[in-house]
Amino acid sequence: MWETYSPQLKEALEIAFTKNDLNLLTEAVAHLLKNPIAVYDANYCILSYSSTGHVSDPVWLAGMKRGYCRYEYAAQLSRLTLNPSEDASQILMDIGEVRRRQAILRINGVPVGYFSVLENDTLFEEISDEIYTAAARLLAKEVSFFRAGSAAASDDSCRGILLDLLDGNFANRMLFHQRLAGSELNISAVFRLITIDMSGFTNARAGKQHLRAALAQLLPSSWSVFYAQSAVLLINTQLPFYCKPHALSPLRKYLRQENLRGCVSDFFDDLYHTKEHYALTLRTLELSKELGDLETLLYYEDYKLLQILRTLSTDEIPLLCSAPVWSIFQRDYLDKTDDLKTLFTYLHCGKSLQKTADALFVHRNTVAYRIQKIKERYGIDFQNGYQTIHHYVSCLMVLTSTSLADSFWHGFHQSIHPSSEESHSGRRSEKE
Repeated sequence: MWETYSPQLKEALEIAFTKNDLNLLTEAVAHLLKNPIAVYDANYCILSYSSTGHVSDPVWLAGMKRGYCRYEYAAQLSRLTLNPSEDASQILMDIGEVRRRQAILRINGVPVGYFSVLENDTLFEEISDEIYTAAARLLAKEVSFFRAGSAAASDDSCRGILLDLLDGNFANRMLFHQRLAGSELNISAVFRLITIDMSGFTNARAGKQHLRAALAQLLPSSWSVFYAQSAVLLINTQLPFYCKPHALSPLRKYLRQENLRGCVSDFFDDLYHTKEHYALTLRTLELSKELGDLETLLYYEDYKLLQILRTLSTDEIPLLCSAPVWSIFQRDYLDKTDDLKTLFTYLHCGKSLQKTADALFVHRNTVAYRIQKIKERYGIDFQNGYQTIHHYVSCLMVLTSTSLADSFWHGFHQSIHPSSEESHSGRRSEKE
């Protein structure tokens, strides 16, 4: 087997160990695999690609010209990181006119990039897996050298700064401010981060407008990157577009059409803490999924209290719950009643009988009867403000408990946060 590829393999080995030239090695590996290839860094930017003179696939050609992965394609590549194998690979059949073979590039188990092969000249099956593995290891070595010595490793663009912020690559504020100098990022602005979960995205849909371009149209003057199976966008909320009511409504509609989910962070005016805001949006997306919240565009603001309560252990809940709420929960569990759901909805709706009836899809008189029975049976005083808050938080304690959540939240997600964007349209126009 090795004798068949000996000249091409020798060429690739010689370049890898004597010349340290990624472009030359890319051409040599393309000859070895008898197909065009492209090499990407860990952030899905194209580092190098082989000659395209004989390539007719329009999607491949457009990608090489663009210089970076579409987010749809990056989502496919990122799944390779979930495979612990040193030489993880996969074949894609739904991008462009011909198949792609993707492989991860690792050095000592750490991902440094990816490479993709286009089935343009030779069927993948005609090349042995051992040859693909050899190619991946040669490219991984060269990419690691390239990253260490290339100017691209200190990208001063807004995109590069955002990636470094998410990675936590700034040792201190002084280095951070040095990187910001001369960039387009306005350090005096008020920002928001939007994280879009791409982990379950499978439809690359060649021929349609790709996700990154669509997001650029929906969120003008934003900066976006693909990071750890998410599309992450940074927006300056002081720009005129984002001061408009319902500025994010088109994004919500687009996410719904694409079956994607996103989360909007709080307002923040210190970019140095971007990583923390990103982590909070991720936690919100995870918690909302556990609670069965099907909303496509979430707001971290709506989940702050829920996240605090989720830190309580199951043993702590009965100790911290108000006595009436815990009694209601126990009776509901034994008698299969819905008093806790009624109480929570009533309190959540500001003690409005009509809003509660609408949320529960029952008649107003039915709600009034149930609330009166709850009041009498458990001695609840709805006029006592402190007790009312305690009962409301106690309901949330019980209903967000891991062991209890599924029975309540699924199908009832609309009531846990405002459905109108107006609830989140307020912004801070100056630093506090």
